[in-house]
Amino acid sequence: MSNHALSNAKGDRRARLWICLFFIIVLLLGFFTAGNYGQPWDEPDEINILRMNLWQYAIALRADTAAFKAWAARESTSPIRLLETPVPISQSQERDHGQSAYYPLASVVMDDTLSPAQRMEIWHLYTWVLFWLGALALYFVCRRLGLSRPLSCLAVLMLLLSPRFFAEGHYNNKDLPLFSFCLLCLWQSLHLMERPRWDAAILLGLFGALAANTKVVGLALWGLCGLAVVFQLILQKQWSLWALGIGLLSVLSFIIFYVLLTPALWKQPMAFLGYVLKNAIGFSRWKNEVLFRGAVFDTAFQPLPRYYLPYMMLVTTPLWVLLPLSLGQCLAAGRVFTRRPSPLRVPLLLCSLLWLLPLAFAVITRTSVYNGWRHFYFLYGPMVALAAYGLSRLWARIRSSKPWRVLLPGLLSLSMAVTGVGMALNHPYEFPYYNPLVLGKDINTFLERDYWNVSIMDVVRQLEQDPAVGEARNPVTIAGVDFWAQAGLDRAMAVLGSSNLRSVKSQNHSPDFWLVNHTYTAFSHWKPSQGMRLKTQILSYGAPLVSVYERVPQAAAPSP
Repeated sequence: MSNHALSNAKGDRRARLWICLFFIIVLLLGFFTAGNYGQPWDEPDEINILRMNLWQYAIALRADTAAFKAWAARESTSPIRLLETPVPISQSQERDHGQSAYYPLASVVMDDTLSPAQRMEIWHLYTWVLFWLGALALYFVCRRLGLSRPLSCLAVLMLLLSPRFFAEGHYNNKDLPLFSFCLLCLWQSLHLMERPRWDAAILLGLFGALAANTKVVGLALWGLCGLAVVFQLILQKQWSLWALGIGLLSVLSFIIFYVLLTPALWKQPMAFLGYVLKNAIGFSRWKNEVLFRGAVFDTAFQPLPRYYLPYMMLVTTPLWVLLPLSLGQCLAAGRVFTRRPSPLRVPLLLCSLLWLLPLAFAVITRTSVYNGWRHFYFLYGPMVALAAYGLSRLWARIRSSKPWRVLLPGLLSLSMAVTGVGMALNHPYEFPYYNPLVLGKDINTFLERDYWNVSIMDVVRQLEQDPAVGEARNPVTIAGVDFWAQAGLDRAMAVLGSSNLRSVKSQNHSPDFWLVNHTYTAFSHWKPSQGMRLKTQILSYGAPLVSVYERVPQAAAPSP
């Protein structure tokens, strides 16, 4: 080997080590911050859905189900309002979405020696691992699109500095796993486009099955990736009996993995598939109120505007991501429709279709969406990849021009730094991020913020740690001002437990303190009375998320 080749090999090895270190740091960053977030509203229900799946496995394997029956008996008397009484998943209304991504946590959710707080922290750590796998897949997708290692790492940083994704990457246990599985499918499909391999075919089937089990839209995403692979191989004149066999292997792998991962399917397959598709087209179990642009929509009677989904995507994504995305999408379209042959034509077409097709379908059909665009977070991976592609093409054009090659990285670095500093200053309450497009609005009356009650646990902790509360002879009492605040309080109290709450107790009748989630006061129209004063609150980006009001003794109350 020549000295030049040896030097290149050493440089390549060194670069790979730096990339490994980068992803280790990303993983550790998520582990370090995982314990800072509270529990989202439906996390206990999702944990129960996992248990119901495990119960179905136990029945199929003729294992002892006593632990599941005992758990169901306890849950039926729980003060927390559940979606339904626990049953094996084949009998549950929640069978239309699975929790196969969390099967490795089977022992955790069935371990009665763990406290709810310990279980929540493990759940959040594992959720970050799933999100981290999506970030890793994003890096390899960008490499398959011809981007350099630094630009591929930049794409990962764009993802991490998207405030809602960084925060929800710790606790969103449906939409973020689907996001990751979509990227993993995209990565393996790009791999197959280069060379049909049996291992990539099996992995594509596995990731597609995990995606489809999480939400049925995963089936469409996997199918689109598979069709793109076939199209590319035909276009590149690489279609052969071997390629056909690899394609059939991927389909067979998907079917086998999906059946194994979906015990709700086993009893009545056709009825199950019909139920899943029916709820995918028109989800019927959620008809609640949504705050959008200052108006409250009761979705049972008044559907959200068609532009709701693209608007929420627009105002919750950093502008410095949207601008290169627009450029990258235009350049990708140019590459797709050019007459010159290009190996990137189909990969770029696939990235474009993976986010534009579902978005167009949702807008045209007015698919049931709520609380922002979290049900469509799987769109964001291809979007970030295209944004990085746009930056790559732009850099190739301007790097020979000294002013621009300094100005562009400088502006991008400054924009990312501003967002990053804002996230750090507001952590762990960066999840209600909105970009400057809504600047000047009274955000609590304009758009929803803490719709999952994530911050309630911390405000209860703040009250517990207040010196005046701790010195009180008897425990103080607190209640939610409306149904939504009370639901969040009940869950927070259940997780924190009596060992962490010695001075604060929940009581609905004449409490000492009132808990307010400002998002939901738009629905309940609650306002503090003259006999109340602010005790403590949590702010995010300068506006209150949740507050606690103190009931002022009558003699101390201000005169009207």
